[in-house]
Amino acid sequence: MRTSGRKLDQLLERAGQGDRQALDDLFSGHTPRLERMVALRLDRRLRRRVDVDDVLQSAYLEAARRLPAYIEGPPLPRPPFFLWLRSITLQSIVGLHRFHLSAKARDVRREVVLEEADRSESRLAPRGRCGSGLVGIFPCPGEAFLRAEVASCFRECLRRLGPLDREVIVLQHFDRLTVAEMARALDMEEETVRKRNLRAMRRLRKILLRMPGGRDGLWEA
Repeated sequence: MRTSGRKLDQLLERAGQGDRQALDDLFSGHTPRLERMVALRLDRRLRRRVDVDDVLQSAYLEAARRLPAYIEGPPLPRPPFFLWLRSITLQSIVGLHRFHLSAKARDVRREVVLEEADRSESRLAPRGRCGSGLVGIFPCPGEAFLRAEVASCFRECLRRLGPLDREVIVLQHFDRLTVAEMARALDMEEETVRKRNLRAMRRLRKILLRMPGGRDGLWEA
């Protein structure tokens, strides 16, 4: 559950005063979204050494260390709390990749890895039962999207998109960012994000229709 508005301000104030429970509440409210983000970006070569929980633990420790500076900083340049926490989590992934994979790996801050997710497969499902923006592409009956073969096909389709198209789709339907959050994360205007998302979804649909079963209605509602 997302924490916002007055409650968020109260939690930040309490956390700044050393309230450990408030700090835990701040982090736990965003854990599901961050789990999905990490599962999509953690290189499969790392999964024998670290898992999603390891990444989040590292990110939370670093966020706790930086929290006083975040709270005491000027309010206008300060990013929303979730985007701030998301940025630290991405930095944790980058750090792990560099430490374990000799530093020259791709920049996961702007690229989705989309490797096999092992036990994190369920974290790859988009928003809701089908994903609010993916209705009409993925079948809802029987939770077909969650079947391994369908999830694998979908990952392959995402791989065929350009990096920015892929990132826009993942940010909205997997990371579950709002348009405003996406605009901040991508350094774009909100209207530009909306247009990019529409174009990306059209391209994804074309790719899906070229996949096995696409013309037979597998990817139609």
